[in-house]
Amino acid sequence: DAARVPLIYDHGPHPGERRVVVEHVQQPKVSAELDACLPVVGARAPAPAAALARDEVGLAVLGGLGGLHLCGDAVGERVGRVAAQAFVNGTGVGQPKGIALNFPAGQLVTSTASGAIAADDVLSLTGGAAIDAAYLAGGSCGFLMHPSTLMPLRKLKTTGSGEYLFQPNAQAGEPEKLFGFPVYLSSDVDEIAAGKTAVYFGDWSRYLIRQAQGIQLRRSEEYGWSRLSVAWMAWARMDGLRADDRAFVGLKIKP
Repeated sequence: DAARVPLIYDHGPHPGERRVVVEHVQQPKVSAELDACLPVVGARAPAPAAALARDEVGLAVLGGLGGLHLCGDAVGERVGRVAAQAFVNGTGVGQPKGIALNFPAGQLVTSTASGAIAADDVLSLTGGAAIDAAYLAGGSCGFLMHPSTLMPLRKLKTTGSGEYLFQPNAQAGEPEKLFGFPVYLSSDVDEIAAGKTAVYFGDWSRYLIRQAQGIQLRRSEEYGWSRLSVAWMAWARMDGLRADDRAFVGLKIKP
C-alpha cells in the first residue's frame, strides 16, 4: 500500500475538520485525518488556552518522505490555522474573543454603495472619531481583510491622475500597503457581501495574544501499532482579545 501522507483539512464538509473545546476536557479517539481543537478559558484578561493537532502517519512515511520534518510542519501549521480562525471569529466561550466578536456598532463605518467598496470607504477607516487618534500615531495600524477583498482594492485609483492607491511590497516578506498602512490577509474574515464587515483597521498591538510556552510536539508508536502507524500530537496554550475597542474600526457593507 502507498504510504499515507498527513493532509490538512481546513476547508469543506469533513466532520472532524475543526472542533473547539475547553482546556482539560477529555479528547475523543484520534482519526486518520488531522484533528484539532482550540480550547481557551478566560473573561476579560487573557487566560490559559490550548490548541491541539493530531494525526496518524504510516511508518513508511518516516523513512521515505522525511516524516519527522513533514509531520512537525503539518501539525504545527494545523495549530496555527485553527488558532488564527479563533482569533478572528472566536466566541469567547471556551475560545478566544475574536476580533469580530461583538464588534461595537459605534466603531463601524458603512460603505456608500450596496454590496461594494469604494476608495473613500476604506480611507474613512483611517481617521475620524471612531478610532482613537493616539493609536493612529503608534505605528502598529493596518488593515485586515479576506484575500478575495484584496483584488477590488488593488483596482482602486485616484480620481485625478488615475494612479493606483495600492502599494506593492518593495521588500520580500513585507506586507503590501494601502493609504500607507500595511494590509494583512485572513481567510476567516467575511468577504464583500451585503451586511458583512469585510475590512478591519486598527492598532493590532491592542489585540492581545497570549501563548504560554512554545508548541510541543509528541509522538507515539504504541497508539497505532496494529496499523503500523505513528501517532503525532502538537500542543499549544493560547488566548486572545481586543484590549481596547477604540483601537479598531470596521467597514460594514451596505445592504
